[in-house]
This record gives sequence, C-alpha cells and structure tokens, in this order.
Amino acid sequence: MALGHHGLSWEFSTDWQLISAFITLTILPTVIVFFAAQKHIIAGLTAGAVK
Repeated sequence: MALGHHGLSWEFSTDWQLISAFITLTILPTVIVFFAAQKHIIAGLTAGAVK
C-alpha cells in the first residue's frame, strides 16, 4: 500500500522551477517592450482622452 502511494505522489507532483522559468520567459518580453515604448503609450492614451 505504501509503495502505491509513493508512485502516485511522483505522478502528480509539480515542477515549480519549470513553471517559474516559463512565466519569466513569457512575461519578460512584454515588460521590455512596455518600458521601451512607455513614452509613446502614455502619449497615445492622453491624446485619446482629450476631445
């Protein structure tokens, strides 16, 4: 019984390092583009708000 439980614990484990690396690699380009174009984004938002 204990051997079967040990097998299940490995089957449903989560690889947190892999998840953290994936999140970092997907968010990092968006953050870089935002900081590079921040001046243009803010200018567009404020220009669209004034009538």
